[in-house]
Amino acid sequence: FRALNPLGTVPVLVDGGLVLRTPEAILFHLASTRDPSGTWLPPPHNAAILDWLVFSARDLRAADDERLSEMLRIPPTIADPLAG
Repeated sequence: FRALNPLGTVPVLVDGGLVLRTPEAILFHLASTRDPSGTWLPPPHNAAILDWLVFSARDLRAADDERLSEMLRIPPTIADPLAG
């Protein structure tokens, strides 16, 4: 399994020679290759959908981690490089 994903985390999708390790990439790949109707990834909007997937994975996650850190009074695990 570590040969597929050196971090040893799930999910991992193997599709032919393609190995994907993040939920967002997996969702985008499945929607673009397995939904011929275009319901999940309508062609004129796929860049906007990808933008939301990245936002939910990165920006929203960071905000949620910060909120939990404040609520539980746990110091952040990664120092803010912009903090004075």
